[in-house]
Amino acid sequence: MNQAWIHVYSGSYSSVLANQATLEACGIQTFVPDETTKVVDPCITGSNPVGAEIHVQEADFEAARQLLRPPISSDPPEDHKNILDDPSVLRVVLGIFLMIVVIALLVYFLT
Repeated sequence: MNQAWIHVYSGSYSSVLANQATLEACGIQTFVPDETTKVVDPCITGSNPVGAEIHVQEADFEAARQLLRPPISSDPPEDHKNILDDPSVLRVVLGIFLMIVVIALLVYFLT
């Protein structure tokens, strides 16, 4: 019996290929519309030349959604500290940036 193909994921072409490999490795058959065309000439398929879609068969839709579901929390762990929260690091970064700007201005005005 033929089943319909259902859209399950959209994204950049590289993320589509990575997610397609994940689904195929789990035994879910996938289909990427215009896959060959996007490789040969990405602009020929329409408004989003770098995007693509993954379609799966209707019976595999829920399993594919579970595999492609984003993580529950994308927040960093509590013990993870942002390096720019340290004022001394921020001063060093800003100092380097200002030095680059001053050097660029000197080169511009002295040449």
